[in-house]
Amino acid sequence: MSILREVQQEKHVTTRRCSRVLGQRRNSLYYKYKAKVDNKEVREKLLELSRQYPSWGFGLLFDKIRLLGNRWNRKRVYRQYKKLNLHLRKPKKRPKIKRANPNILAAGKVNQGWSLDFLSDDVVAENKARILNVMDEFSRKCLMADAKKDYKAKQLVTALENLVATYGKPEYIRCDNGPELVSNKMAQFCKKQGIEIRFTQPGKPMQNGLVERLNGTIRTECLNPKVFTTINQIQAELDEWWRIYNFERPHSALKGKTPQQIWLNQEELYLKMAAA
Repeated sequence: MSILREVQQEKHVTTRRCSRVLGQRRNSLYYKYKAKVDNKEVREKLLELSRQYPSWGFGLLFDKIRLLGNRWNRKRVYRQYKKLNLHLRKPKKRPKIKRANPNILAAGKVNQGWSLDFLSDDVVAENKARILNVMDEFSRKCLMADAKKDYKAKQLVTALENLVATYGKPEYIRCDNGPELVSNKMAQFCKKQGIEIRFTQPGKPMQNGLVERLNGTIRTECLNPKVFTTINQIQAELDEWWRIYNFERPHSALKGKTPQQIWLNQEELYLKMAAA
């Protein structure tokens, strides 16, 4: 009990008068001691996740902690994150260039539109590998990350046929003007399936920004940390990354949910609407 409270009870005087005479603030009467919070569990979870996902920053780690059911306060977790010195090296910021971009409509539901692009990586024994990345624009789900020594138009069409058989056909495919993508085989496939091809303007890759961002994520989390000697090694690493990205990794654009959660929730919603 504070001395202010003791004097008040003994002399039966008001709080205001008592605090004025003793020169103490009235709010000291209402102070309650708070026991020091033990953050050992928070630190252990951060260390565990940072070892499991070394390329994830604080935002992804915190969203993953929430997905696992822990309701710790964001500031509390961030304080421990700083104490553990888990910060990733920030890339140097480039000056922003202002330019008028065309209005490109994005997908409004699952499987409405796919974004497609190729990514290259070095392979010690086989020189180069080309990776075909296809993602659903609405859910951000990576539908395919497939590595080959080279991708011809025929192989591209075969890959897309397999995706259509698995997921159903989209209304459109967004891609750049690569030789495989402007080929007759690609045009014939899309015409037969009733799929619109939305080509980006030459020299403007950010018109296909969703899959370009996906390419960067694949490089950071999958390709850059390791040296590969065969394409099979790359594919094995891509398969494991694909599983983590779609089913475990919280996505910042999806409010901390995984792409698979958005994909399934939207599928259930449209099935209910169709049955109504």
